[in-house]
Amino acid sequence: IDETGTVSVDEYDYIKSFKNGVLVLKKKNKNILMNNGKATEIEGEIVSLNEKYYLFKSEGINEIFNVTTNEIVECIEGKYLGITGNEVIVKGEKDYTIYNLVEERKNKIEREFEIELYRQDYFTGRKNDKVYIFDKKGKKLSKGFDIVYPKNAGVYLVGEENGYGVVGENGKEILKSQYDNIELMGEYITVEMEGKKSLFDKKGKKIIKGEYENIKYVKENIYLYDRDGWR
Repeated sequence: IDETGTVSVDEYDYIKSFKNGVLVLKKKNKNILMNNGKATEIEGEIVSLNEKYYLFKSEGINEIFNVTTNEIVECIEGKYLGITGNEVIVKGEKDYTIYNLVEERKNKIEREFEIELYRQDYFTGRKNDKVYIFDKKGKKLSKGFDIVYPKNAGVYLVGEENGYGVVGENGKEILKSQYDNIELMGEYITVEMEGKKSLFDKKGKKIIKGEYENIKYVKENIYLYDRDGWR
């Protein structure tokens, strides 16, 4: 029985989910989306994107289904990679298709590289064993690194053969990749080289003179440790 009170007397092999009047069922190796009494049967997999949209996956075809209008609003060929926020990512033979569920439009990015991480405002892509930062339109922002960590507090931590560094949102280097270790501490960046730590701001300016054995950041306070102990 669904939320409208409609009773089904059929027997199903599997009941996957039931929310907002939508029921996902399985019967005789076929998946069925029951939308307020209206059944849509597909050969492939049914993936919930959000409360309004579902994805029908079958043999390289990705159909985006709107449960409000009870119709398929977009069909994209390729491999479904996932959803980030309100954007669906599909990898095709020649490009990536990014479909925005809010604006109901798609954007294509040429496959000159392999997307490794996709976010609403940027993504990272790998080419020739180097990882680059791109804006969401596909414009390359940074040089290539061995590794780029997800953006945190407005900066990227990056790594190269010589060590770790920091890159800003615009893709420009704030601190060159030369440190043994880097850690974000609130609005500050702690770097370590040869067992000594220093503190920088997000513009790359050293804000405390000297080098220390250890640095801690607790509730907007900075604690420094040198040979005389904590202070």
